[in-house]
Amino acid sequence: MQGKEAKFFGSVILTLVVMTTACHADSTEWTDEFRVRFPEALLLQPPMVSNHPALLPEVSGSSEIPGIAHISSFDVQNADGQLSLSQVAQPASFKSMTSAPQAFPGQYSQAASHHAPPCSTWQVLPAGIMYPSYIAGEKESRMSAAVLEVQDRGTILEETIGGRMGLLRYGTPGPFNPQGWQWDVEGAALLRQDIDHELDVEAVDFRVGTLITYQQGPTVYKAGYYHLSSHVGDEYLVRNIGFQRINYVRDSVIIGVYHQVTPGLAVYGEVAYAFKTDGGAEPLEIQFGSEYTSPNAILPRGAPFVAVNYHGRQEFDFGGGFNALAGWEWIGPTSNHRVRIGGRFYSGKETQWSFFDEDITMVGAGIWYDF
Repeated sequence: MQGKEAKFFGSVILTLVVMTTACHADSTEWTDEFRVRFPEALLLQPPMVSNHPALLPEVSGSSEIPGIAHISSFDVQNADGQLSLSQVAQPASFKSMTSAPQAFPGQYSQAASHHAPPCSTWQVLPAGIMYPSYIAGEKESRMSAAVLEVQDRGTILEETIGGRMGLLRYGTPGPFNPQGWQWDVEGAALLRQDIDHELDVEAVDFRVGTLITYQQGPTVYKAGYYHLSSHVGDEYLVRNIGFQRINYVRDSVIIGVYHQVTPGLAVYGEVAYAFKTDGGAEPLEIQFGSEYTSPNAILPRGAPFVAVNYHGRQEFDFGGGFNALAGWEWIGPTSNHRVRIGGRFYSGKETQWSFFDEDITMVGAGIWYDF
């Protein structure tokens, strides 16, 4: 019993360390960098406009902000139809462009220190989400498909059919770096098919849930609920007559924190408590990890990504599974939707929780899409 307690408290302490470190990191430099790297967010802020060039900040040559090639002035038309002058910063990666600014990352209103912050408003079905889905989280609601070789078993196809979307937001508009509060819903079918047996369905886990998320600067918090139930495929039961199906169920409340240490590097941690369980599940589970996604992954070129995740559950004395992904990513320039292709390695307890007490090691490649 002492060994189990040590593992449990060790896992909790490690999760809390990740969360505490994230919440107390200095974000000033990160925020400045973020405004340069993710300029789409600044398009949604009130532009710094003046009717007279003398009232604009004095700039010449290149900006002192890293990555900015130069700052140009353009005549733009405001809502009243009158022309006014606005300063526009142009990142170095777009220095070959000579046209006026457009509504996509690459050109945006200058983020001066006196720039007015965007106003918080109520938004129904807002663009984007605040709390990202964990890249290496094996139970996240998204769209994905991966072909994996399972040690001592054969080849499988693991798919996720679902996603997460915002219903209501009180905060700043837009999908890039929104600030404020948001209510999300999620749902997914996490499916496994046996490629060696004509794509027979082995099992599927169904997940539905809802979250309240809050973002302040580079840190995002979430609290909510999710339900997960596991089901074995008919074809699997036919091939395995003696298999005893379990009714694995979790109804859990969940809290988590996600922190961008830099514009590309993030750490996170979460704890969930299941107030209703069945099929061998026990109440507590923890999850933590880290991920790197380049802010330069805007279409069409993209950029590399890498992510690791550990998911521990009380029924295994907070053992569980280690998941790692790496590959190439593309970001939608106006939607912040993300598509990735790459490799995956997983080792630990089964990811299909109908077989939850079995050990499994998988390696392969796939594609993942996050809204």
